[in-house]
Amino acid sequence: SASTERRNKDMRMRQRKFTVPISIVLFLGATFVGTYFVRKRILERHMIAAMEMGDEATVVSLLNTWPSGVHVRDSSGMSVLHWGAYHGSPEIVEGCLAEGIEVNLLWHGGLPGHESYGVTPLHLAVIYGHTEVVRVLIKHGADVNIWYALDSLACSALTLAVERGDKTIVQLLIAGGVHVETHPEDAYRPLRTAVTRGAVEIAEMLLQHGAGVDRSGCNGDTVLHDAVSWRQERSVEFLLEAGANVDAKGSDGGTPLHTAAFFGHLPSAKLLLAHGAKVTTRDKNGKTPLMLAEENGHKELADLLRKHGAER
Repeated sequence: SASTERRNKDMRMRQRKFTVPISIVLFLGATFVGTYFVRKRILERHMIAAMEMGDEATVVSLLNTWPSGVHVRDSSGMSVLHWGAYHGSPEIVEGCLAEGIEVNLLWHGGLPGHESYGVTPLHLAVIYGHTEVVRVLIKHGADVNIWYALDSLACSALTLAVERGDKTIVQLLIAGGVHVETHPEDAYRPLRTAVTRGAVEIAEMLLQHGAGVDRSGCNGDTVLHDAVSWRQERSVEFLLEAGANVDAKGSDGGTPLHTAAFFGHLPSAKLLLAHGAKVTTRDKNGKTPLMLAEENGHKELADLLRKHGAER
């Protein structure tokens, strides 16, 4: 009928009025997408430039206006989270974690072939002594027992903290559940590092939390041997008072007294003798401490050994 035809005509007119040609939709969509990617690329370049220049203020500003910037990595593969930890910025670290970045994210340093190793943000914060960043990362569940590794060097975050002599960070790691003897190859390293640097307070903390006072390294020497060879009198005294075996033998059969005699460290020798060190023990080469002292020209130490009954 005529009325039906008019209704159909009106409907077709309304459809034409409100329909946008597909060519225009595609054009506008392409323009929007293109603009989005151009803007994203510009922001990425600004972020990378700011990271490489160490410009913390610009990095923070970019993250405030562009939260997705947390996913940017610089030319070496360093993430914004790692960068924040490296530069000691709790604000940047908190921002990255709030955007869902993995707290234990690994950075391989841009080195091919190191995909199974890497550095976490926690390692960087520990290495550079950024206490507040360490605190933030642990609060957000950072694994305190992951090893730092980029090359032949591999060790725990705890060893890195001990190397710095940073008691506060050591305490934070222990409170965060760090294993003071984290790995067979690294088990004695935190304590060895502490005693060879004379960091007695840190050594005491480690012993209180399970470190073995007679733990030996890959060369068979105990931490007492190492304290003597590094001429750390305070550490020697501390270890002896803590119950270290005064006559422990290294891989060459030598005792800590052999070590003191070889290096001519009189204070250590006196401490060892005061704690009952045997003067007659021979190493695998048949040498006594007296022989080593004489062969290396340490007359005063040789005289001390004779006073304690040493003979060739």
